[in-house]
Amino acid sequence: MLARLREKLWLRIQSESVYTDEALTELAQTVASSELRDMDLPPFSVRFSRRQNKRWGSCTVDGNSGTIRISAHLIGHPRWVIAQVLLHEMVHLRVGGHGAQFQALMRRSPDHERGQGYLEALETVERVGPQVAALFPFGEDDVQPELFAAADRAIDRAS
Repeated sequence: MLARLREKLWLRIQSESVYTDEALTELAQTVASSELRDMDLPPFSVRFSRRQNKRWGSCTVDGNSGTIRISAHLIGHPRWVIAQVLLHEMVHLRVGGHGAQFQALMRRSPDHERGQGYLEALETVERVGPQVAALFPFGEDDVQPELFAAADRAIDRAS
């Protein structure tokens, strides 16, 4: 029964995320056709990047084509989150910077604010989590109230 449950969970996780460059390309095409159908996007390629540790995505435009790289750290996260990062980078194929025109195009997506919140929370957990965990080198039952104050201070310093 446990093996069946594990298999069912794995299939659900796989259906809710993107794991390959091919699936990422398909998702990018879906996002482009639904959110940017009226924009004349240049041809572009999409791939996961294992070297991208400080950004969720990046975009390079070279002449008449573009390259979009999405951080491999997003593998396993929900498709709609990865779709928001793809949308962000695809808009950059035509609009430099993050000004009013860029923001208007991003707001076309019904998941825009939700995606921003998800990524902000993820960044906070990645930045603050190790600092807080280091303050609690023992079991849950051993936690002392003064350590919560120390954790709060670590979170404040990291923010």
